[in-house]
Amino acid sequence: MRRSISLLIFVTIISALKLSANFITATPANYTSYFVTLKPGDTLFLSAGSYNNQLNLNNRNGTAADPIVITGEGNTTLFNGNA
Repeated sequence: MRRSISLLIFVTIISALKLSANFITATPANYTSYFVTLKPGDTLFLSAGSYNNQLNLNNRNGTAADPIVITGEGNTTLFNGNA
């Protein structure tokens, strides 16, 4: 019985941590302001438009289980950059 309660508490804590992930919708005007707040499990959704500023992700690390995802709106999101 104690083991079942401990397992239930553990699963509840892990579930609560997963719920803390954010889905952030950004635009070309504000997307760089969200970089410093990204944490494992977050998704940064880039709305349609052209993104011309740097994508600085220094010290932003996801995990294998909770990656940081940056995605766009199909073929209407254009990220201009150089390597």
